[in-house]
Amino acid sequence: MGAGGLRTTTRDYAKFLLAVMDNEHVSEDLRRAQFQISRNQYEKCVEDESKEGIRPQKLGFGLGWYICDFEDERILGHTVANNGGRTLALFSPHKKSGLVIMTNGRNGNYVIFTIASYLNP
Repeated sequence: MGAGGLRTTTRDYAKFLLAVMDNEHVSEDLRRAQFQISRNQYEKCVEDESKEGIRPQKLGFGLGWYICDFEDERILGHTVANNGGRTLALFSPHKKSGLVIMTNGRNGNYVIFTIASYLNP
């Protein structure tokens, strides 16, 4: 059971992400709402412009996803946290790639960040 009460496996969640990337079973209006930033969160989340690191040009929420727009890349994702675990799902519609990580303990963020540190940006 993933964080937030979703009952699925990482494999089935990954299949869901693939379906979203392939635009399966979704109207064009819903697709636009999913992938359009309707609530800008850039200023709230990127506080100090002087800090080094990769920064998105836009950051916010679409319908069901958070969206990070970089110069040549768009990353969509969803996270959930509760007392029993942490879940992270990210994907790039352009590259047709992504990841799903589900944990079931209070150290879930450590596990997620450790796994993510091995991925190429």
